[in-house]
Amino acid sequence: MHDRALRSLLLSLPLLAALPGCDFDGALGSASASDGDTDDTGDTDDTTGESGESGESGESGETGNDGGTDGPDGGIECPIEELPLGYSDPDPSGYSAKELFGHLEGGTFGALHYEGGESTGLNLEAFYDGGYIRAIHTPATDEGCVDQSVLYVEAMLALGTDDGLFQETVPVTLARSSGTEDGEIEFSVIDVDIAAMTGNYAPPATLDGHPLADFKSLKLSISGNFGAPRPMFGPLDVDLGLAHGMILGQGELSEWSCSDTPGDGCMGAYRDFLVGSIVLD
Repeated sequence: MHDRALRSLLLSLPLLAALPGCDFDGALGSASASDGDTDDTGDTDDTTGESGESGESGESGETGNDGGTDGPDGGIECPIEELPLGYSDPDPSGYSAKELFGHLEGGTFGALHYEGGESTGLNLEAFYDGGYIRAIHTPATDEGCVDQSVLYVEAMLALGTDDGLFQETVPVTLARSSGTEDGEIEFSVIDVDIAAMTGNYAPPATLDGHPLADFKSLKLSISGNFGAPRPMFGPLDVDLGLAHGMILGQGELSEWSCSDTPGDGCMGAYRDFLVGSIVLD
């Protein structure tokens, strides 16, 4: 994806890189505490870890360093641990998946503003179906690491629009960071195969000059926040203004090549497109 659109998509979840005071390198890697500055442009490709069986309350998964030590960049290496949790078990901040779904009960209504100007009514409803629940936690240390945690819940999201283009029920990752308001719950859906969708949505007839027949796959990503709206940007730095989320599409070309001429741009196999922005009531 284009850098700014990807950044908006990544920042829609409380990724480990977004935890104040630490710059995390992977879900269970090391963290570097600085003077309050957070670098949220690092490698955050997979911050949710691998799903597994839900463990008993208080059971720890993989753990980073035992305390704050000097990092390779001169910062502080903060310990990071994954804690499998049950549905009612609190994370280190005292918040549970049960409380999270209590805030989402009844669904959320709003509008989907399509690229091009048209809008339609939207309904989002998240529900739990037994998915993996965990907290990613970094405890406080004498060396300067700040106690922070993010609760992650693998669940399902029902997304419907009044125009019938979207009538989907898809896997979703829900997340809530410690120190935020109870309703600040993030959602992220990735790799929705457009060909397998229930609704009638169809992508643009061409993407960057390529007809749809040139693409071997067309997928959507849906991300956002059930709390306050945020500034968001789509592909090619399209300013979406304040929004709660967005739907992005991506096509992968069956065949592509790059010029050998220095200075000629190469977009590779992928072409991104904006479906629309999500604004909730």
